[in-house]
Amino acid sequence: MTVTTALPPAGEAAPEENPWARAWRRLRRRKGAMVALAVVMLFVLMAVFAPLLSPYDPTATSWSLVRKPPSWAHWFGTDEVGRDVLARIIYGARASLSAGLVSVSIAVGIGVPLGLLAGYAGGWIDSVLSRIVDAMLAIPFLILAITLSAFLGPSLTNAMIAIGITATPVFIRLTRGQTMGAKVEDYVEAARAVGNPHWRIALRHVLPNIVPPLLVSHFVLSVQFDHTKPFAIGSIHTFHDSEIIEPIAVGATVRITTRAIDKFIKRERRYVR
Repeated sequence: MTVTTALPPAGEAAPEENPWARAWRRLRRRKGAMVALAVVMLFVLMAVFAPLLSPYDPTATSWSLVRKPPSWAHWFGTDEVGRDVLARIIYGARASLSAGLVSVSIAVGIGVPLGLLAGYAGGWIDSVLSRIVDAMLAIPFLILAITLSAFLGPSLTNAMIAIGITATPVFIRLTRGQTMGAKVEDYVEAARAVGNPHWRIALRHVLPNIVPPLLVSHFVLSVQFDHTKPFAIGSIHTFHDSEIIEPIAVGATVRITTRAIDKFIKRERRYVR
């Protein structure tokens, strides 16, 4: 019994696998990665379909439901002013995902092109961009974010823009370093030898090969900014009569009612000696 193997015709190369298809095939082999992907997609879908999934209005308060334990009516219980915790978690996914992804996407959209230009072109372009990046990195992250937020105005959108601009030097420096390492590789030299223009070499040969570390930094910073979202600079917080006073971020615009102040004084009076 003989086994024959089909070979492509002479002179015809085997079809090359798409890089994204190859990455997806490798990802499917890792069970832990697929579980993590399922969790992320769950939160994304929960944020997108929040109005359909939320059992209650996340801002509705009720004095008869203050600090109720988990039950069939309120799966996660209620908070100190009677708001459903599950509804607030579902709607909170929207703000969390947007605050992290939008901020880092702004940083990537600005930092990657500039870092690619600095690393590939070199010379005075690299020197100028590097000095600007060094100057921005010399300023503490929070101080620069507060300054930009105060300039733009107090709102969550402006806070995301301020964080995105503040994080841009990180991606400029990362992209520059990766580009400087990739542009001396043999495949880049081969592309340059066959007469490819510089813009094509940078976009088609260098950029695709530096994407992995950029993706890792993108997701790491997204999670980091998501955890710092409660301290977003310039956020607007309004104290309603039924709310309890909480710490406010630096530069926030605060509107406090008289009843909220009286409630705060009565609550804190027991600590005064």
